[in-house]
Amino acid sequence: MTTTLPESSISQIVRKADLSLTSDGSLEGKLTVTFTGLEAQWRRVQERNEDEAHRKKLLEDYVKEIVPVGIEVELVNKPEWTSSAPSLVAEYTLKVPGWVAGATDAAEAALFCDGREDFGGGHTEQIAYVADGYEMVRACGPDDQAARPRAARGRGD
Repeated sequence: MTTTLPESSISQIVRKADLSLTSDGSLEGKLTVTFTGLEAQWRRVQERNEDEAHRKKLLEDYVKEIVPVGIEVELVNKPEWTSSAPSLVAEYTLKVPGWVAGATDAAEAALFCDGREDFGGGHTEQIAYVADGYEMVRACGPDDQAARPRAARGRGD
Protein backbone atom coordinates (compact mmCIF):
# COMPACT_ATOMS: atom_id res chain seq x y z
CA MET A 1 0.00 0.00 0.00
CA THR A 2 1.28 3.44 -0.89
CA THR A 3 0.12 6.51 0.96
CA THR A 4 0.59 9.81 -0.81
CA LEU A 5 1.62 13.00 0.92
CA PRO A 6 -0.52 16.10 0.57
CA GLU A 7 0.69 18.67 -1.94
CA SER A 8 2.98 21.25 -0.38
CA SER A 9 0.76 24.01 -1.76
CA ILE A 10 -2.05 23.01 0.63
CA SER A 11 0.24 22.92 3.66
CA GLN A 12 -0.40 26.28 5.25
CA ILE A 13 -0.83 28.10 8.52
CA VAL A 14 -3.55 30.75 8.33
CA ARG A 15 -3.85 33.20 11.23
CA LYS A 16 -6.91 35.42 11.60
CA ALA A 17 -7.27 37.88 14.46
CA ASP A 18 -10.22 40.01 15.54
CA LEU A 19 -8.61 42.43 17.99
CA SER A 20 -9.62 45.68 19.65
CA LEU A 21 -7.48 48.38 21.22
CA THR A 22 -8.48 49.03 24.85
CA SER A 23 -8.28 52.36 26.67
CA ASP A 24 -5.10 51.25 28.48
CA GLY A 25 -3.28 50.58 25.18
CA SER A 26 -3.67 46.79 25.18
CA LEU A 27 -4.84 44.67 22.25
CA GLU A 28 -7.51 42.10 23.10
CA GLY A 29 -9.64 39.70 21.14
CA LYS A 30 -9.84 36.39 19.37
CA LEU A 31 -7.26 34.60 17.27
CA THR A 32 -7.95 31.62 15.02
CA VAL A 33 -5.07 29.58 13.64
CA THR A 34 -5.82 27.00 10.95
CA PHE A 35 -3.14 24.42 10.15
CA THR A 36 -3.71 22.57 6.85
CA GLY A 37 -1.97 19.74 5.02
CA LEU A 38 1.37 18.69 6.46
CA GLU A 39 1.18 21.49 9.06
CA ALA A 40 -1.85 19.77 10.58
CA GLN A 41 -0.60 16.25 9.98
CA TRP A 42 2.76 16.51 11.76
CA ARG A 43 1.11 18.11 14.80
CA ARG A 44 -1.45 15.30 14.99
CA VAL A 45 1.23 12.63 14.65
CA GLN A 46 3.53 14.27 17.20
CA GLU A 47 0.72 14.69 19.74
CA ARG A 48 -1.13 11.40 19.17
CA ASN A 49 -0.03 9.90 22.51
CA GLU A 50 -0.14 13.12 24.54
CA ASP A 51 -2.86 14.29 26.89
CA GLU A 52 -5.09 17.34 26.46
CA ALA A 53 -2.94 19.55 28.71
CA HIS A 54 0.19 18.84 26.66
CA ARG A 55 -1.62 19.53 23.38
CA LYS A 56 -3.01 22.79 24.74
CA LYS A 57 0.47 23.89 25.84
CA LEU A 58 1.90 23.05 22.39
CA LEU A 59 -0.67 25.25 20.64
CA GLU A 60 -0.40 28.12 23.14
CA ASP A 61 3.41 28.04 22.94
CA TYR A 62 3.17 28.27 19.14
CA VAL A 63 1.32 31.60 19.44
CA LYS A 64 3.78 32.89 22.05
CA GLU A 65 6.62 32.14 19.63
CA ILE A 66 5.08 33.98 16.67
CA VAL A 67 4.06 37.14 18.56
CA PRO A 68 7.24 39.19 19.22
CA VAL A 69 6.10 40.61 22.58
CA GLY A 70 4.82 39.28 25.90
CA ILE A 71 1.22 38.11 25.55
CA GLU A 72 -1.56 36.39 27.43
CA VAL A 73 -3.02 33.58 25.33
CA GLU A 74 -5.48 30.78 26.08
CA LEU A 75 -6.70 28.03 23.79
CA VAL A 76 -10.51 28.08 24.06
CA ASN A 77 -11.55 25.23 21.78
CA LYS A 78 -10.64 21.55 21.62
CA PRO A 79 -9.10 20.88 18.20
CA GLU A 80 -9.91 17.55 16.56
CA TRP A 81 -6.66 15.70 17.17
CA THR A 82 -7.91 12.27 16.06
CA SER A 83 -9.58 13.45 12.87
CA SER A 84 -8.20 12.76 9.41
CA ALA A 85 -9.55 16.11 8.18
CA PRO A 86 -7.05 18.20 6.22
CA SER A 87 -7.17 21.03 8.75
CA LEU A 88 -6.62 21.50 12.46
CA VAL A 89 -8.24 24.64 13.88
CA ALA A 90 -7.15 26.31 17.13
CA GLU A 91 -9.12 29.20 18.62
CA TYR A 92 -7.67 31.48 21.27
CA THR A 93 -8.35 34.51 23.41
CA LEU A 94 -5.41 36.88 23.16
CA LYS A 95 -4.24 39.94 25.06
CA VAL A 96 -1.16 42.00 24.28
CA PRO A 97 -0.68 44.33 27.27
CA GLY A 98 0.79 47.77 26.61
CA TRP A 99 0.75 47.46 22.82
CA VAL A 100 0.39 51.24 22.43
CA ALA A 101 2.05 53.89 24.58
CA GLY A 102 2.37 57.59 23.96
CA ALA A 103 4.01 60.69 25.35
CA THR A 104 2.79 64.26 25.79
CA ASP A 105 6.19 65.95 25.27
CA ALA A 106 9.91 65.32 24.63
CA ALA A 107 10.73 64.81 28.32
CA GLU A 108 8.10 62.09 28.68
CA ALA A 109 9.22 60.45 25.43
CA ALA A 110 12.74 60.18 26.88
CA LEU A 111 11.33 58.39 29.95
CA PHE A 112 9.80 55.73 27.73
CA CYS A 113 13.21 55.12 26.16
CA ASP A 114 15.36 54.85 29.28
CA GLY A 115 14.04 51.51 30.52
CA ARG A 116 12.19 52.83 33.59
CA GLU A 117 8.85 52.35 31.85
CA ASP A 118 7.82 48.76 31.23
CA PHE A 119 5.39 48.30 28.35
CA GLY A 120 4.61 44.69 29.22
CA GLY A 121 6.83 42.95 26.74
CA GLY A 122 8.65 44.11 23.74
CA HIS A 123 10.99 46.51 22.10
CA THR A 124 9.65 50.02 21.61
CA GLU A 125 10.71 51.45 18.29
CA GLN A 126 9.33 54.97 18.49
CA ILE A 127 7.41 57.31 20.76
CA ALA A 128 5.37 60.09 19.13
CA TYR A 129 4.31 63.46 20.56
CA VAL A 130 3.50 66.97 19.35
CA ALA A 131 5.89 69.90 19.84
CA ASP A 132 5.44 73.40 18.42
CA GLY A 133 2.71 72.18 16.10
CA TYR A 134 4.84 69.36 14.64
CA GLU A 135 4.38 65.68 15.21
CA MET A 136 7.71 64.45 16.60
CA VAL A 137 9.04 60.95 17.06
CA ARG A 138 11.77 59.66 19.35
CA ALA A 139 13.40 56.37 18.40
CA CYS A 140 14.13 53.94 21.23
CA GLY A 141 16.40 50.95 21.33
CA PRO A 142 20.10 50.17 21.08
CA ASP A 143 20.76 53.34 19.06
CA ASP A 144 18.51 55.60 21.16
CA GLN A 145 18.20 58.76 19.05
CA ALA A 146 17.11 62.25 19.85
CA ALA A 147 13.72 63.50 18.73
CA ARG A 148 13.24 64.34 15.07
CA PRO A 149 10.24 65.59 13.09
CA ARG A 150 8.12 62.84 11.61
CA ALA A 151 7.01 65.10 8.77
CA ALA A 152 8.14 68.45 7.44
CA ARG A 153 4.76 69.98 8.01
CA GLY A 154 2.68 71.05 10.96
CA ARG A 155 0.04 68.80 12.43
CA GLY A 156 -3.22 69.10 10.54
CA ASP A 157 -1.69 70.45 7.31
